[in-house]
Amino acid sequence: MLPADYPWLDASNLQMTDEEYFDIIERKLPKVIAEKEKINKIYRNLLPESIQMGDDFQNWRFMIVIENRQKVLDAIFKAGLFAGTNFPSVSYMFKGVSSPVAEVEAKHIVNLFNDFRFSEAQARKICDVINSVI
Repeated sequence: MLPADYPWLDASNLQMTDEEYFDIIERKLPKVIAEKEKINKIYRNLLPESIQMGDDFQNWRFMIVIENRQKVLDAIFKAGLFAGTNFPSVSYMFKGVSSPVAEVEAKHIVNLFNDFRFSEAQARKICDVINSVI
């Protein structure tokens, strides 16, 4: 049973069989991977390596670690672009457990979109914005 505060994990209302679902994933995955790689390549080439988390962390979104996160985010949104910060410390999963390193790191992570919702032009523009602020 899922906790009440995690309804997004519930797949019981899926209107297809597991086989149909996995067929869709198998069919779409090569295109998704190619799109992510195209956008990630722009980020890798245009952003300082020192802020990139490394290729092992770039599958879901392109993760960067920056000191002045809010200033960068403000500039990104002012430019009509978007980025995420939904990379919370793991402490929330372990009630009562302190994870000071994770809590500090979480405050510096920005995740840049690398999917069909973000074009190559937007990726280049967001790199320009980030580089102008950091």
